[in-house]
Amino acid sequence: MFILQALPLLAGCAWSFPTEQIPLPVSSLQQPLTPQRHRDRPALRKLQGKFLHITDVHPDFFYKAYSSIDSACHSDTGTAGILGAEMSDCDSPITLVNATFQWVKDNLKDEIDFVIWTGDSARHDNDEDIPRTEKEIVDLNRMVVHKFVEVFGKDDNLDDPDPTNDFVVPIVPTFGNNDILPHNIFEPGPNRWTRDYADIWRKFIPEAQRHSFARGGWFFTEVIPGKLAIFSLNTMYFFDSNTAVDGCDSKSEPGYEHMEWLRVQLQFLRERGMKAIMTGHVPPARTFSKQSWDETCWQKYSLWMRQYRDVVVSGIFGHMNIDHFMFQDAFGLKYNRRGQLQDLEARERNATDPMLSIQSKAEYLTDLREGWTSIPTPPSGMSCSELAIETDDEHVLKDTRRKKSQQDKEKKFLKDIGGKWAERFSLSLVSPSVVPNYFPTLRVVEYNITGMENEHPAMGRSQPAAVEIDVELPNNQEFAPLSAASVHDVMEQPIQEAKHKKENKKKKHHPKPPFEMPEPPSSTAAPGPAYSPQPFTLISYTQYFANLTFLNDDFKTSGRTLEEYIGTSPSANKRSGNRVPHPQKFTFETEYNTKTDKRYRLADLTVRSYLDLARRISWNIRTDTPEHRVLDILPDGRVVDARGREAGAEIGDETDNDDDDLLSTRKRKKKHHKKKGKKGGKDRDRDALWHTFVKRAFVMTKTDEDMEDFDPYTYQGDTPRPLPPTPSTPILSNPTLLSALASTHPSHAQSLQPLITALDTNLTLATRLLSLQTHLTTLRDQTQQLLLQHTTLSTQWRRKQAKMDVALQPWSPKAMYARLLSGIAEQEAIIRAVEESFLEDGGGGHHGGAAMAGEREVGDWIRRIREGTAVLERRRESRARWDEGRVGGWR
Repeated sequence: MFILQALPLLAGCAWSFPTEQIPLPVSSLQQPLTPQRHRDRPALRKLQGKFLHITDVHPDFFYKAYSSIDSACHSDTGTAGILGAEMSDCDSPITLVNATFQWVKDNLKDEIDFVIWTGDSARHDNDEDIPRTEKEIVDLNRMVVHKFVEVFGKDDNLDDPDPTNDFVVPIVPTFGNNDILPHNIFEPGPNRWTRDYADIWRKFIPEAQRHSFARGGWFFTEVIPGKLAIFSLNTMYFFDSNTAVDGCDSKSEPGYEHMEWLRVQLQFLRERGMKAIMTGHVPPARTFSKQSWDETCWQKYSLWMRQYRDVVVSGIFGHMNIDHFMFQDAFGLKYNRRGQLQDLEARERNATDPMLSIQSKAEYLTDLREGWTSIPTPPSGMSCSELAIETDDEHVLKDTRRKKSQQDKEKKFLKDIGGKWAERFSLSLVSPSVVPNYFPTLRVVEYNITGMENEHPAMGRSQPAAVEIDVELPNNQEFAPLSAASVHDVMEQPIQEAKHKKENKKKKHHPKPPFEMPEPPSSTAAPGPAYSPQPFTLISYTQYFANLTFLNDDFKTSGRTLEEYIGTSPSANKRSGNRVPHPQKFTFETEYNTKTDKRYRLADLTVRSYLDLARRISWNIRTDTPEHRVLDILPDGRVVDARGREAGAEIGDETDNDDDDLLSTRKRKKKHHKKKGKKGGKDRDRDALWHTFVKRAFVMTKTDEDMEDFDPYTYQGDTPRPLPPTPSTPILSNPTLLSALASTHPSHAQSLQPLITALDTNLTLATRLLSLQTHLTTLRDQTQQLLLQHTTLSTQWRRKQAKMDVALQPWSPKAMYARLLSGIAEQEAIIRAVEESFLEDGGGGHHGGAAMAGEREVGDWIRRIREGTAVLERRRESRARWDEGRVGGWR
């Protein structure tokens, strides 16, 4: 056990930092940085239309400046800076935590309406020499809570008995996978962590929600009473790396209960006319290389978002430390109309969830981009935003001279994306972290408050409390009937049901569904704030970052621009513990603002805007990847690429006319200037959008050279790399050569024989590998069953032991000792009673004591006294021996 010593909680940006941090006792963490001054109660704040998202602070009591990043910045000599070791796996020093919250206090406190805090407020378990403890995790989270008190606390309410009205704005926390021990493992509640955090977060959890939080760590807060609620999802129950639970499809699992609770609450908000934002730590990432959630949880969450699309504003998450976004596609749902989950691909559960490396994140982002190629593309000559503005009929009537085929393409496109508002998809935004795995970041999101300019954010019990609804799941629960419209609303392909025949046949009784399918919004309901601009629609966000390479500058230099610092590794500054630190004044800078950003060009943060952005990011991979250059000849003689595109087709059909204005941002080359390679300026600009997305994902810590990991074929700094020549070009241009493959020389077959043999060998090995994989899966399932049986037996044994303890309670050492004391007192009382009775009777005489007791009576009395005294002495001797530990030894 380590002992926490003093920790300097710095009040501002006082930059004379010690080279080592010495933690304070936990009790001192409750002391403010500056003396409290009495202030009059402030007037109610009006809505500003902005909120703060802060995630993955990861404070570390053991961080040491100028230590080695290879030792988690805990020991040795190295390049760890005063404010943190950027672009490393080290956690946040307390100096960075203090400076970050001080900057928020000075610059953001009065501009936001609420705070979304998505977890991970304890250090990683990345140092075997200093293992984490439960006490340390609790202390770190209490410290971060105290920082929120310093920034957003109300001086006049901090000491009152009501903890829920201590802040000027609501703060909504959630569990991170490192806020528990062991990390990732969160058992069904109630458990010790729900109890601990119910106390740590007592200032944030509404009183009406505390029962839900105790059940499983989930709750919601009405940040704008009666209008907007923030849901704190416990994504630990959805997390694929949490081996203590098993998805969301079984009623015995907390994930199932969590989803049922969410469904009931969203239905309740729909009936009240409210909107909701989903928040959690682990995002619902789902690509070929990474799946963060259990598949059953992802399926249900996506279904819930689809059915309650008129209520949900957006999803906001953290955990991954990289700036990006993702969609939940309703066409990927596998639930049928009876609520049964079908045809899920088997996925192996991850035993652990280590921090993703740069290579794995590069693979993840590349897979994400590859997945976006399946997003439907607007027909040529029409943008996605233009199609969304008009109804189908209005657009068809706009230009009657257009070909019917063009009209059909537009109708098909709208059908493919779920209507003109693209309601087939839902959106999740993932913010980068405060911990400087790259650069520390904060995000301020602007949302629409039209008509609510005079409203106020919730400030404790003075506002209406959120209403809690308990979700009971009895075995004989009756489920509401499922309408055909709601089923058709969410299926990848319409489920073909047998038509009701008029013959008098007995109706078939289908089994009850395993859960109640949510109803979709009314057919007359307007699109939700995630799809159409309206109150609570997210308008834009500002991404802030702190360039620690510049701020940690330990040797005063002049003439270096900020751009020269970006992408520079900490070791380039040659930091040394022998130097006197001279860090710059701490500040967060604007990395980009989506409202003014000329690259993303997001009109707002609706699903439709992000679909357009994703399609533009993936444009080149749709048309120019090596996968498209692989050619094949179909039986009918047509030549196609790997995606089935017919060779010679114009790629312009898949382009976006909205991207034409990108060309205006660069000087065009002369008209007759010869271009190198296949890609012109427009293609390079579209590649530049992908590179911008990647650089922003890693908070501007990537250079042009790093882009080769993300686009090895086409990127080489600012100059497009010539694509490798396509060997099939001569064949495509010569019809004679196209048909030449029909008659080949026998040597051609002989030359292919080694290849065929190698392919057969590979197929045999692949079959063997699949067999071994199946066997491994079987062994894992058996081991899991044995583990469950062991757990069940252990639970039964504990219950029987508890019953035995209760049954044996009267014979416990403590009870026996009490009985011995009672027997001594009782025997003393009996002796006194015998003595008093003899004396009161006048020595044993009768009739008022006139006669003296006879010799026989006196002898009988003495015998009784001696016997009683002997019994008393034995009991006293037993007590003395017990007290000395000679008998019993415990009481």
